[in-house]
Amino acid sequence: MNARKLIASCGVISVLALVGCKFFHEVVVPYADNIAPLAFTGFYLNGQHQMTTNEGQKVVIETHDPKAAFFAMGAIVDDGGARNLFFSVTCSHTCCSHAGGEHVCTMTMPMVIADTISQAGGPGSTVESGLWYGKFVSPGKGVHCQPGYTLDSSACSVSVDGEDFHGNQASGSNAVVIFRP
Repeated sequence: MNARKLIASCGVISVLALVGCKFFHEVVVPYADNIAPLAFTGFYLNGQHQMTTNEGQKVVIETHDPKAAFFAMGAIVDDGGARNLFFSVTCSHTCCSHAGGEHVCTMTMPMVIADTISQAGGPGSTVESGLWYGKFVSPGKGVHCQPGYTLDSSACSVSVDGEDFHGNQASGSNAVVIFRP
């Protein structure tokens, strides 16, 4: 079974961090390739696996745990070798005031954490079939609302994109964690 089918059928993104990504294997980059890699997003919320998504899916979960922390991971896989993994987490916060009977809310500027993981190579070279990356994120931690406002919610979106050695791109998955105190 090829790597694409195996990863799609088993959802192994959930174990990539635990096994050090031994799932990927060495491949020789072909001289021609018109098939895009596959992109996956998965994460653990408070130590428990919550989801694995693949291209085109968007999953949203909500937590009320003020100490919620999640480990977000992304991976791309391609039978001809994965060149770049583009991983980003975007968090924004909504603060509200209920003074004088009015409900007024403001949203903070989004905080973006973006990383690119790459491997060198080209047609004829031996490379890994996939790349992965992970990051710990705490949606409600360190949020400061202006005086008179309290935190209403924090939302963090995880997105993964990637490309192979021939420029074929994977528009990745998207996962959102919403924290409401």
